[in-house]
Order: sequence, then C-alpha cells, then structure tokens
Amino acid sequence: QNEKNKIEKKIEELVRAKIRAERQMGEFLPKMAKGANAGFGLTQVTAGSDPGAMIGTDTIARKIDNESIHLRGHKLYNTNAPIAEYEVIMAPLAPENKICAFIVPTNGYGIFEVTPLDFAGNRGIENGLVIFDVVIPQYFMVGAEGEGLKNALKTLNVGRLAMAAGSLATIAQCLQISRWWCKIRIQMGLPIGKYKQNATRVSKMACNAFAVEAIM
Repeated sequence: QNEKNKIEKKIEELVRAKIRAERQMGEFLPKMAKGANAGFGLTQVTAGSDPGAMIGTDTIARKIDNESIHLRGHKLYNTNAPIAEYEVIMAPLAPENKICAFIVPTNGYGIFEVTPLDFAGNRGIENGLVIFDVVIPQYFMVGAEGEGLKNALKTLNVGRLAMAAGSLATIAQCLQISRWWCKIRIQMGLPIGKYKQNATRVSKMACNAFAVEAIM
C-alpha cells in the first residue's frame, strides 16, 4: 500500500509539473524570444562545489498557501545577475528540504538586490551576489519537486561542453587563418610558411588543436 501511494504521489507531481511547464512556456518563452536576459543561481557562500550544502542555510522556500511560495536567501557568483530580468534560483523547499528550481523575476515580486562582482581577467560574463526575499506563484517552480539540483547539474554539464566546443571551434578557425596566411604572404620570395620558425609555430597550433579535439 505504501509503495502504491508513493507511485500515485509521483504521478500526481509529474502531472502538476507538466501543467506548470505549459504555463511557464506560455508566459516566459515569448519574452525570452524578444531578448529578455536570464540568470542562473545555484552556488552560495557555503555551497560552491557542493551545492547540496545549501540545505540548512538562509536560502529556503516555503509554500504559504495553495498558490504562492515564499523564497528568501542569497546566491553568490550568480551568472548574468546584473543584467537578468529573470533568474532560475535553486533552493530547498520546506519541510522536506528537497532542492527545487524556481523562476524568479527580478522585479515586482519583492526584494531582489544584486551586487555586481568583478574578476581580474574575466570579462566574458556578468556575475553578481544576489539577496532576495520574494513571494512567487507556485507555477514558477521548474520541473517536479526535488529535481532542481539534478536539472541544475545537467545544465552545467551542457554548458561546460558547449564552452569547450566553442573554444575548439575558435582554435580551429585560428589555425585555418594561420595556414592560409602562411601560404599567401610572401617575404623574400617565399611564402612565410616555408620558413622554419613559422612552420614550427603553425605545427604546434595544429598539434594543440588535434589534442583538444581528441579530448572532446
């Protein structure tokens, strides 16, 4: 009987998650398609490489009625925070403290304060410290209850692969341009690729490109 109840509860939650997803797509996808920026809030002061350690911290979500969720806490190294119109925030949902993902608009639902962070040598992304205390509709929860951390880690895996693939494509393009230039640029009667120093440089680039491709 207990097993049957667990299965029925799981099915019920999956149905609710599907209904929420349809409402979210109807409300948020058109805005994202028009250029709205989104942020990603997983890590915090005591939960970096171990994001599960956020349980028991100041970051917590609670259902306050059948329609609303109170979400408060902080996120550190929040990607796109200074420019985001929407955030996906991971937080444990009381009382079971299962980590869930929530869509949080940065305006109109309560306190949402962002402090931009500056990193030496890193200018590729916007990043920030976020402090929030908001009340959002329950249908802003992404996926089923307790799947927030799993989905967040899936997102990170895809992002890391995408960054590596993008870097490989840049290396390959640079190598292609260098080979082309070595063929058409003539100095002292010869293409510059015929000179040992330049040929060695391009050869090393080709070896590095091959190594990165092999790792991918």
